[in-house]
Amino acid sequence: MGHKKLNNLIYFVLLIELMGCARYSKEEVCAQILESQTLETPQSVAFEEGDWLDPQWWHLFNDEQLTHLIERALVQNPDALSAKARVDRLFAEAGVEKSPLYPQLSFQAFDNYQHLSKDSLDRFPPSLVPAVINQVDLTLNFQWEIDFFGRIRHTYQAALNEAFAAIADQALTDLMITTLLTATYFDLKWGLIQQKMTRALIDIRQNYASLIELRVKSGLSDEIDLAESLIPLNDYKRQMARVKEGIALSTYQLRTLAGVGPEGDLPISRPEAAFNEPFPIPSDLSSGLISRRPDIQAKIWAMESAYESVQAAEAAFYPTVNLLALGGLETLSWNKLFSADSFKGALNPILNLPIFTGGRLRSSLSAKAATFEEALFEYNQMILQSAKEVASSLTTVSSLVDRETIQAQNVQDSLKEFELRSLREESGIDSRLELLLSAENAILEQLTYFELNYMRQEALVTLIKALGGGYGSTCEQQ
Repeated sequence: MGHKKLNNLIYFVLLIELMGCARYSKEEVCAQILESQTLETPQSVAFEEGDWLDPQWWHLFNDEQLTHLIERALVQNPDALSAKARVDRLFAEAGVEKSPLYPQLSFQAFDNYQHLSKDSLDRFPPSLVPAVINQVDLTLNFQWEIDFFGRIRHTYQAALNEAFAAIADQALTDLMITTLLTATYFDLKWGLIQQKMTRALIDIRQNYASLIELRVKSGLSDEIDLAESLIPLNDYKRQMARVKEGIALSTYQLRTLAGVGPEGDLPISRPEAAFNEPFPIPSDLSSGLISRRPDIQAKIWAMESAYESVQAAEAAFYPTVNLLALGGLETLSWNKLFSADSFKGALNPILNLPIFTGGRLRSSLSAKAATFEEALFEYNQMILQSAKEVASSLTTVSSLVDRETIQAQNVQDSLKEFELRSLREESGIDSRLELLLSAENAILEQLTYFELNYMRQEALVTLIKALGGGYGSTCEQQ
């Protein structure tokens, strides 16, 4: 849909410019639609050439629990259900706007029973009106506004395009839910790693403080050394409290996104999700991004809807032609209802030409044109923002891969140092305290590595969101 619709809109923008510049003469602003922005993939081992994402992109992380949570969220999350209900509502409302295109037929039946007073004017002598009147009426009414100038068609198409925009908004809502859930899932994974390694750091610092305490008793250290040894221990304990809070909050968030509530019955085990391979980047990244992001597609449909509304506002200047007709039976006696004398009928063609409306039609047209320009400028901003998001995500992922590679070497060096310290401690060259400090440094280096890995996974989720999360295949089906 993307490029064809966009070409139609570009043509319409030229018309808007011809009649719209006068309205914006002071600011000298005319509506101009932006083309796709140039995006280049950084030369990095973090990426490889590939296809656009699959709609179920979360399978990249190879975690069945994550897949289960996302699939559950897509069918139970209130935001997802609300977006779906909005689509259903807008399509139903579009059907309401479509109905005047067809002839309207209705049936009316009534029985009007009256008992007239003898002193009423109707029965004043020598009137032949009886005292009791029973008027029976069966009428078939026909009404049709013949849409010569397309006002109804354009109004219906505007409503229909708004419903299509809602479909794209629904895909955007699903993307927001799935990416937020995945990012929270990595938050939980990182929190559990922190908890495990912080517990190891606490053990090391407790052993270190115990050794210092023994040295104080032996007169080899003083109370200042003991107090200094307790500072890192207390810092790690405070860090552990923050980590436990983060784990609980991440668990609550995951359950809420899955639609069961923070304390819902949804057991979550230790996450195993990871993606440590080069990320596939499509070769047509710049040109294909417009049709692959649901927010951009929603805005294109919104412009289409605004365009149709302008056409409908223009058609309102032209005459409307209504064809009214009726046929039926009417009698004052039930036994004569189906006789030929009871037949009635009428045919009323109506032509209505607006001549003076107090500026209502022109103001309506100006408002619709301004709405179109507003949607267009929002689209332009979205094009710039989407290009910026993709470029930023690509740079971030590339940088984190480089930093993670360097940090992996630091981890190896720290482990090697620890092994050497262990040998020196066994040989009596180094003290137990130095070995504990070396172990602490090795754990801190590993913690930094895992943090960088966590940040890269989060950046990949952000990149997936910036690329549209596999929306392209859904768009093609539309």
